Amino acid sequence: KEMLEDLKRCGYVTDSVYNLILMNENDRKLVPIIIKYIKLSFHDEEKIQLTRFLAVEGSIEAIRPLLDEFYKTKKKEYMTVICNTISIISNENLSEELIEIIKKREYGTSRKPLVYRLYKYKNREKVIEVLQNLLKDEDLKEYAEYSFNNLSGYKSKIYKCSIQ
Repeated sequence: KEMLEDLKRCGYVTDSVYNLILMNENDRKLVPIIIKYIKLSFHDEEKIQLTRFLAVEGSIEAIRPLLDEFYKTKKKEYMTVICNTISIISNENLSEELIEIIKKREYGTSRKPLVYRLYKYKNREKVIEVLQNLLKDEDLKEYAEYSFNNLSGYKSKIYKCSIQ
């Protein structure tokens, strides 16, 4: 109820927070409210759902708080949702912090969404270097192949890949 009131004060009138799934880049003013409730929540399912709402391309102001959540949680499902959301909203510059997350095997398969969308980043040399290293990571090998195959201007379609 409190969140609905906060949304209303921002000009977003809805009878259910689940309508936030319809957010687009014009609704970026809602990002701080959603982040606030992610931080306030003690329920994993609530955090997961709110994090999914943030998956709007260009909402880069959500990345830092989501990374903070990523480092705090031990729940693999939540980590995966965070990585997926970041991979959608992330700008075209691959940060060193995201590279470090991708490299750390301790994060397991939660890194898949970041690797899946690595091809969209501009700093090609770094992307290629990271992807080459990931070809040795059994958890992420297929996702690295997928990204390699989608790099424009690169020797594309060189890897057999079952991911679509």
